[in-house]
Amino acid sequence: MDRKLAAILSADVAGFSRLAALDEEGTLAALNVCRNRIAEVVKEHGGRIFGTAGDGFVAEFPSAVQAVRCSVEIQRRLFSTLEDRPPDRPLEFRIGINLGDVVVAGDDLLGDGVNTLRACKRSPLRQASAFPHRCASISMGKCRSR
Repeated sequence: MDRKLAAILSADVAGFSRLAALDEEGTLAALNVCRNRIAEVVKEHGGRIFGTAGDGFVAEFPSAVQAVRCSVEIQRRLFSTLEDRPPDRPLEFRIGINLGDVVVAGDDLLGDGVNTLRACKRSPLRQASAFPHRCASISMGKCRSR
C-alpha cells in the first residue's frame, strides 16, 4: 500500500439541492462555469482534482499553503463570476482543507486524510470553511496576497 502526505481540499455548494429545485437548468449551468474556473485555479496552484460527486469535488496539493492559497483564489474568482446570480440564489462554495496521510489507489486517494473532510461537512459549523487546526497553523501568515 503506497502512502503519502497531502493537503486535501474538498468543496461543495451550500444549499445546492434547494437551488437546483428552484432553477435546475440555471443552477447546473452556473455550476458548470464554476467547475471550469475551479479546475483552472487548482492547476495554477499545483493541485489536481481527483474526485467529483454531484456539486462537489476533492483535490490534492503538495502543500497546505498551496491548498489555502487556492481556496482563497477560488472564492475570489467565483465571487466575480457569479455576481449576476439572483441574490436569493447564491452559489456559495464551502471549502475545507486537511493535511494528512493518504493511501494512493491508482489516481484516487483514500484514508483518514480524505475522510476527515467528510466529517467536517457533517459538523454543525459546516456553513463556514473548515480549516482543521493542524493545517491552519502550518499555513498561518503564508497566504497573504502577493
